[in-house]
Amino acid sequence: GLDSTDLEATARADSSVLRMTQAALFLRHNAGRFTSKTQLVFTHLGNIEEYNALAGEMMGRFMYGYYIEGSYALLVKGTHTLTAFARYSQYDTQVGTTSEMTDLATKKDILTCGLDYKPHPGVVYKLDYQFVKGTGGVATRHYVTTGFGVWF
Repeated sequence: GLDSTDLEATARADSSVLRMTQAALFLRHNAGRFTSKTQLVFTHLGNIEEYNALAGEMMGRFMYGYYIEGSYALLVKGTHTLTAFARYSQYDTQVGTTSEMTDLATKKDILTCGLDYKPHPGVVYKLDYQFVKGTGGVATRHYVTTGFGVWF
């Protein structure tokens, strides 16, 4: 175990010195009013055993997430667009925990369907429905969310 009175060992186990390596892949394809997108992100954390011992946490060595999305522009009039979309995503924030660690229900499968309205290319209003299924006895959840975004 980690001796919490050893200042050098404690400094090495501090979360600020966790080593993180991350790789991501993003693909997008447009064909007329149809758009498809996918993204995959994989993360490796180093020094995790020491961190877990110090913090009493059960973080895994790896995290991953991905999504696949399809959309169709229902309305295109001037700068206004109304787009319907469906997205399937999955992520797990605790891959690679040690055998004595329990399932923390950190894996999620999410199906999202919704509409995006863009009155201008730099503004979006969003309405969507999410069906979220977890592991480890976590109940399935249903959400309706709205959003507003501006970029320039």
